[in-house]
Amino acid sequence: MKLTIELILAIIGAVGAIWAIVVYFLPPFQEYKKNYYFWNKQGRGPYDEETIEQATKYYIRPKYSLSDSSEEFEPRGFSPERKDLFKAVDLFLLKDSKHRHLFVLADSGIGKTSFVLNYYAYNARRPTLKRQKIAIVPLGISNANEWITKAASSDVSVIMLDGLDEDIDAINNFEKRFEDLMERCQGFKKIILTCRTQFFPNERRIPLLAGIQRIEPVAAGEKKDYELERYYLSSFNDDEVKQYLNKRFLDADQKKRALELINKIPLLSARPMLLAHIPDLLEVDQEIKYSYQVYEAMINAWIEHESSKKVSKTDLRKFSDHLAIDLYLNQRTRRAERIPYEQLSELARQWNIRMEQWELSSRSLLNRDADGNYKFAHRSIMEFLFVRQLVENNEKCFGVYLTDQMILFLQEMLEVQVADLEKHHVTALTSSFLIDAILHKDFSKIKSNDRLDLLVIS
Repeated sequence: MKLTIELILAIIGAVGAIWAIVVYFLPPFQEYKKNYYFWNKQGRGPYDEETIEQATKYYIRPKYSLSDSSEEFEPRGFSPERKDLFKAVDLFLLKDSKHRHLFVLADSGIGKTSFVLNYYAYNARRPTLKRQKIAIVPLGISNANEWITKAASSDVSVIMLDGLDEDIDAINNFEKRFEDLMERCQGFKKIILTCRTQFFPNERRIPLLAGIQRIEPVAAGEKKDYELERYYLSSFNDDEVKQYLNKRFLDADQKKRALELINKIPLLSARPMLLAHIPDLLEVDQEIKYSYQVYEAMINAWIEHESSKKVSKTDLRKFSDHLAIDLYLNQRTRRAERIPYEQLSELARQWNIRMEQWELSSRSLLNRDADGNYKFAHRSIMEFLFVRQLVENNEKCFGVYLTDQMILFLQEMLEVQVADLEKHHVTALTSSFLIDAILHKDFSKIKSNDRLDLLVIS
């Protein structure tokens, strides 16, 4: 009996010692894994630690379909062919086939960049034997080619090119830039590109071939060039919305109010980027019918939050509007919709904003990248602010080509329809007189075919 008790005590003591060792060494090991995940040479590119951490917070793994769900009647992600995007990309990276290139397409705000950052994080945390050597490169930055070259000269085998629709060269000449990117990346085993669906005039204009000849034997009837697979990101369905809310809100009352708001405004669940700002929208005391009203509420909440730091609401609003115009009009000069801090602070002085009193927070609609450049947290925020200035008669916005998202905002704000949404570029309204006429629904002095004064460029 005594021996049994001593044996039990010895076992308990051993278990306690082992547990103490685990408790002592586990945090440093977890920190090591985290540092490895952020700082290893798998190529997190210009993204800093905070950006990746913010992107992975509250994240819900997305679904995809093989057809464009935005063309379907139901926008809430109920297509029966929806599948787990991460699992599909896992298989894509593992299989050797005629497909080395993958297009991940979606509307604005659906989560293309979030997918890239979260898949990178997911892959980095996988066991060594299953882990791919991945590099991520945002194409909206001016030195994207340098990051591609850096990745190509390392042991990276998979490159993820994010935001083809934000690439200045692709905007100017898509065919030439696409060919250039494919040539630069032909040394990688797999290439994944993300892009807005509406960047292409229609589905037929989305490339089917990479323009790179296959090096393996080609069977009779098969294409000689590598083909591009195409996945369309799906919006959340009701179950995924509830998953997000369960992660986002601990308070049951807030969760209930958020769900009620989402049921009233379906576009929130259709765009996870907007869903992320639902805490701010819960404080809005107005009926929201259009997407631009959601953006207005988001920006108002941001201004309310930031103005507590001794910067007036009026100046912040003026700063945001001017910055959106400056970033969009000078994208070709800077080769990116970003601005270095030195230029930002100089503009702020011109607009009577003292930047030294303003520290950007994690809730800010402005982000700073690893190179110290500033941009809006999402491109659609800049697009909304630009169009808002357009309809408010800011002449700097006249005669400027609009993006697909800008056209949609303009449609909503003016409650009119642009005749042909399958065209790629539309120029803005060219006179304040015309804007005033549209806003007041008075077309008596305007010819019927000039009511919008929009020039469609094929």
